[in-house]
Amino acid sequence: MTSQEQLPLFSSSNGRKGTGGSDTKITCAMCCAVIGLSVGCILAIVALVALFEMPFIVPPGYVGAVVTMGHVHSYNSGLHFRVPFVSKVKLMTAKIQILEAQPRRDWRSRSILPSYFDLTTPT
Repeated sequence: MTSQEQLPLFSSSNGRKGTGGSDTKITCAMCCAVIGLSVGCILAIVALVALFEMPFIVPPGYVGAVVTMGHVHSYNSGLHFRVPFVSKVKLMTAKIQILEAQPRRDWRSRSILPSYFDLTTPT
């Protein structure tokens, strides 16, 4: 056997020689090429997904909170970028929200208090 000959990993002729048909042999170089091509395709897909996950837009009237491994950064409206697969974006409204609550009468002091001041003792 010379140094240029390669041993087949798979042969369609079941080890029989001289059958006259096409003898398909997958060599080690072909396996490496197929594996390299599939790994390259997977890396290209991951890079493409990461490219589309990086930018995010914070609309007007909102604040973007980006959480990266426990650290929070806030962003105003506009186009921003984040680390894909690690950072998560949470949009929160920056508008003033009015709490509409009816005042109630406190039975001990006879004064009118807003409902968020609860001076009664828990039972």
